[in-house]
Amino acid sequence: MFLLNNFFNNILPKTYSISFDLFKIMIPMTILTKILEYFGAVEFTGKILSPLMGLMGLDGQLGLVWAASMITNIYGGLSVFAAIYPGLQVNSCDITVLSLIILVAHSFPVELGIAKKAGAKIFPMFLLRFVSAVIMGIVLAFILNYFNFLQEPASPLWSLEVTASKTFLGEILSQAVGLLYIFLIILSLVFLMDILEKLKFMGWLTKKIMFFISPLGIGEKAGFMAVTGFTLGISYGGGLIINEAKSGALSQREIFFSLSLMGLSHGMIEDTLLMAAIGGSLWGILLARILFSFVFIWIMVKIFEGITDKKFNLVFMESE
Repeated sequence: MFLLNNFFNNILPKTYSISFDLFKIMIPMTILTKILEYFGAVEFTGKILSPLMGLMGLDGQLGLVWAASMITNIYGGLSVFAAIYPGLQVNSCDITVLSLIILVAHSFPVELGIAKKAGAKIFPMFLLRFVSAVIMGIVLAFILNYFNFLQEPASPLWSLEVTASKTFLGEILSQAVGLLYIFLIILSLVFLMDILEKLKFMGWLTKKIMFFISPLGIGEKAGFMAVTGFTLGISYGGGLIINEAKSGALSQREIFFSLSLMGLSHGMIEDTLLMAAIGGSLWGILLARILFSFVFIWIMVKIFEGITDKKFNLVFMESE
């Protein structure tokens, strides 16, 4: 009886609150994404990105793939990649670099909307992820080519067939199933966190995590949320951050640096495996992304630790 009461009086309402905040962002942003895609924003952005792709040693056509990933999501980028892949001459190094920049910068309409809801300003968060992706791509491409790593032809683990529904009804059904999936994931996370807190496991886990997280300006309260986003994705970790931010339990800097870490390194399981499936080096994607992300956030913390909270909030955070 206690478990049922706890589920209906605590876990379910909390899940509903987190999901509702997320869906208020995700649904309109998904519609906006489809409109942008329809009016050719992907092709236009792809042409703009072409010179940047050259700096990373990539074919300019791959700018279209990255543009689709940023404006829609990773699956949208993979759909474009599937269409142009047969005419490309790419090796494993190219796909690994492409995978890295996609993993760092994708799904901007939805994910930046989540960051804004949690309290961060959109432009600094966009700039952080976009510029970091470019720098990471250039550095990784230089290292791999200089040491002659991953120069063999790319070998995707799957056939790169596009299976997404093209009908209006099919698209709506697909989005609805995706929202249900997110709700169930959040429900599972809230339930798991409730159990872990009761078993006092959270305190032990947080102490272990904080050894790596604390130098990044992220306190104990935000540590578990950041790791949730790190492993599962921004939709889930960001949802928890939104919930904690509304409660006033986190400082503005903790919110911003938690979201920044999640922005650069999130969805490390599903997203990383997706990129490995198209021919990217799993170790190259995983290790490079984690290392670069922690270095970038650590540098940010050091640069901005000397400015006052008032100035920091003015530049990076939404006003109350």
